[in-house]
Amino acid sequence: MKTISRKSNIVKIALCSRVILVFLQFLFNHIIPDHNANVFEYPKENGTESSVDKVVQHLFLGFLRWDAHYFMHIAKYGYTYENTLAFFPLYPVLGTLFAKIFCIQNVISTDSALLLTFIILNIVFFIFSALTLFELGCKLLPRKQAYYSALLFCWNPASVFFIAPYTECLFSWLSFKSMLNCIILYEKYCKLRLRIVIYDILYLVPIALSGLTRSNGLINIGFFLYILACIFLKNFIEIKSSMFKKFAKRLSLILAFIIITTFGVTFCIVPFDLFQIYCYRLFCFDFIRDIPPVVEMYGNNNKMVLLGTFTKHNQTWCHNKLPLAYLYVQEQYWNVGFLRYYEFKQVPNFLLAAPILGFFMYNCKKYFTKSYPKCILEIFKFDINQIKSNVIFENSLLYVFMIHGVFLSVFCMFFIHIQVSTRFLCSSSPLLYWFSADYLTEEGRLCDLKDFNKFPFKRKFIILYYFTYFIVGTAMFCNFLPWT
Repeated sequence: MKTISRKSNIVKIALCSRVILVFLQFLFNHIIPDHNANVFEYPKENGTESSVDKVVQHLFLGFLRWDAHYFMHIAKYGYTYENTLAFFPLYPVLGTLFAKIFCIQNVISTDSALLLTFIILNIVFFIFSALTLFELGCKLLPRKQAYYSALLFCWNPASVFFIAPYTECLFSWLSFKSMLNCIILYEKYCKLRLRIVIYDILYLVPIALSGLTRSNGLINIGFFLYILACIFLKNFIEIKSSMFKKFAKRLSLILAFIIITTFGVTFCIVPFDLFQIYCYRLFCFDFIRDIPPVVEMYGNNNKMVLLGTFTKHNQTWCHNKLPLAYLYVQEQYWNVGFLRYYEFKQVPNFLLAAPILGFFMYNCKKYFTKSYPKCILEIFKFDINQIKSNVIFENSLLYVFMIHGVFLSVFCMFFIHIQVSTRFLCSSSPLLYWFSADYLTEEGRLCDLKDFNKFPFKRKFIILYYFTYFIVGTAMFCNFLPWT
């Protein structure tokens, strides 16, 4: 099957899975009563609903649950409450900009336009993510495995978060694109060249934007540093000249490495830093607020910290030498921190996260058992032109992805709300799809579901895990049941 045909199939399957999600959401939202979760719901201004508004709300209201309310609030009103600073601006800003296309006075309200916009944007970003995952896989895996991985992504266990107003679609696209671009940079610079093309800095734009989408987007800088180290070591070792020329070339290479690293990392973290400065200016100074009365009333009734009220609340983070709002907000409002979620009442949430965390840790351990590097330098031997192994556990190109996967898994287990692990890992790493494709292929083809009863345990587990979470997760999420 040609690449174009495979990409076409990926788009079709991606769209098909989105249609099914919309249908399931509509069905479950209307047959199951909503649970009273007693969580934040963004304040709405009173106004008459048009017939278009009623249709949009009737069809898609099930997606407006949990954190989706924060993104709707930010897109409509901006960062008016301190607790909204936990949600980064790129996604809601895009929603605000594109909603202007749909927002027609007396035809469709801002609320309906935003909800519709977020869903459409997520469908577009989801297709981009699936295609980028395929392209990334083609660089590192046999093409069939890359193709099957992209198809599995379309049915991933966190699927409902990949269509509801959440950052998962945008973030997964930017993350996969960051990884792909780093490999492209390696291909361009793995052979010693004196001239560096300045506009190649644009390959780092997805990393910079991922840090403006979610805080863990900064971790994607690790892929840039890894690839840079691979390029440096390969060129450093391969320099062959007289002793003096070799010394001069290696010295210039070291200087270039230091300059590029400094400039590249700075470029990637600037958007994150600018957002933190923006947060500081909003909540660490006093000024007259220009916000709708309904927003101010909601904030006062719920004892929220409003922007421009620093003297009244005197928040501690504003006095820090490095005033990072994000860390403070996560700790203050979500009780995020080392082992803070380890309470007996959270056992059900640990069970929800157990499949993906167990799957990641088991398979990463299996990979390192089979492909353990003989020395630390072997990790940086990134031979992109080697024949790609059909067995993922013998593929020496994947060290950095395994280290990344282990780091994210450990972070999930000890630092964040554990139930977030499923959507966190599904949108941050390609490993779930690569491992799954490896288990579900037989003689280069995906297994036939007609033979399900004959499948080994691991294969049955993967299939049941994907489709159970796809369906049950949608049912629980759209009725405010604990699936966040």
